[in-house]
Amino acid sequence: MLSLIEIKKYEVTHIEEPVTGVKIFRLTPLDGVIPKFISGQSVFLHIIDGDGSTIEKKPYSIASGPDKRYLEFCIKMVNGKVTGKLELVKLGDTVGLEAPKGRFVYNEEKNAAFIGGGTGIAPFMSMLRFINNKKIDGSFVVFYSVKTKDDILYGQELEEMSQSNPNIKVVITTTKDSVGWSGEQGRVNSSMIRKYIDSTSSFDWWICGPLPMVKDMRAALEETGADLKKLHVEAWG
Repeated sequence: MLSLIEIKKYEVTHIEEPVTGVKIFRLTPLDGVIPKFISGQSVFLHIIDGDGSTIEKKPYSIASGPDKRYLEFCIKMVNGKVTGKLELVKLGDTVGLEAPKGRFVYNEEKNAAFIGGGTGIAPFMSMLRFINNKKIDGSFVVFYSVKTKDDILYGQELEEMSQSNPNIKVVITTTKDSVGWSGEQGRVNSSMIRKYIDSTSSFDWWICGPLPMVKDMRAALEETGADLKKLHVEAWG
């Protein structure tokens, strides 16, 4: 017997474009009840018609923490089957979401490091927000790669987290020349990882990004002596 997938309706209550070609959406459930989820999980977002029937759907990572009364998504607008329609979505419109799922999750590990690029920062924002809000004791490092400083997502929030919480270190690196940028430059590699983490084997690692990037980061971590049994991966492409 086929199981029916429940599609819950949400109102679009916030839209912003912090970086050209990337939009942040906040969706509030019409019934006021946020589903339980673990930071790092994703949901299938459904573009629905007036009758509530699905037109297109695609999975996206949740960027908000579990304590919020909305679900937040950070989405690169690539004019695809779903994003092409999301471009037309307005405040007050209704979309559908399935229940959160996935095993790419943060379970309160005490030493945790995250590697992501572009909108791959989304699940890590949920994890970092959870860590910061619960004041979890430990050591947390995020390596965030972008093309230029103008492509940084959640930059101010990440800076505020690292300044207010001594347990959180944020390493942002640009892969193209950025005038006025004084941070790291170049792709994340084994040397950069070693610069900020002495004992990589004592950390759990999360990588989120395109498959080629994930493969490169896995090789870099192996070079540093990281324990690949403690590696969590979310890849696409």
